[in-house]
Amino acid sequence: MVLSMTGFGRAETEINGRRFSVEVRSVNSRFLEFKVRLPRRYQVWEEHVRPLVQTRCGRGRVDVLVVVDGYDSGARVTINRDAARRYHALLQRLKAELGLDGPVKLSDVVSGPDMLVVKEESEDLAALWVEVEPVIGEALDGLVAMRRAEGRTLAEDLLSHLGALDGRLDRARTRVDENSALAGERLKERLEKWLGGVEIDPERLIQEVAIVVDRLDVSEELVRAGSHIEQFRKLIETNGPVGRKLEFLLQELHREVNTLGSKSADVELSQLVVDMKSDLERLREQIQNVE
Repeated sequence: MVLSMTGFGRAETEINGRRFSVEVRSVNSRFLEFKVRLPRRYQVWEEHVRPLVQTRCGRGRVDVLVVVDGYDSGARVTINRDAARRYHALLQRLKAELGLDGPVKLSDVVSGPDMLVVKEESEDLAALWVEVEPVIGEALDGLVAMRRAEGRTLAEDLLSHLGALDGRLDRARTRVDENSALAGERLKERLEKWLGGVEIDPERLIQEVAIVVDRLDVSEELVRAGSHIEQFRKLIETNGPVGRKLEFLLQELHREVNTLGSKSADVELSQLVVDMKSDLERLREQIQNVE
């Protein structure tokens, strides 16, 4: 069954006293796009997250957010004490040489270059990823479950509009057959009226009727439209990304219905074409949500 492109999934776990929360959401997009947001320290995981998304989503814009509660960067800041003592001694001598009053302040000392030493705390990110990966997978599975549930609703709606379209095509076929059967009689009546009682050559009448029927013949368009509808139904029940294929079939259906309308000289048939275009528009709106 088709999948929707919109959905949401969430999962979390606690590792080494920190809570890792993962949220995944997706919206419509013509292609597969995704953005991964990780704490700076764990950005190396992005290359691992991407394949997880690609194995579950074929189309749509997917945003993955990983939040670590109580997160710090792992950086440890220390003072270069030896340098601090040297700066302090130098500043005291400078004050004495310049004849300045007052003690040397701590802010004066620590403002010097290389006074603060920033050291990143080491952590085995590969081992931590082994624990975090299932949590991201769980959030993505939740996303897919929601996309599947919405997909079932989409499929029901698509099949409903498709059934209405198919019913109108059936009525159009019947109407076309009726018009073809009446074409000869109508043409004969008009010719007799115009010719004022002059006898009509039967063979010539048959030729003229054939020309009229051929010019208004839409049998090929009706056959192709029926074939497109059948393919449409099969795709709706197919697993995997089918949205772009459905868009293509819808374009082809539009073409056949437009041709049917341009060849129609019958009021009832023209109204059926208008209604069919309305069905196609409803299908188009819903297809925008199909993966």
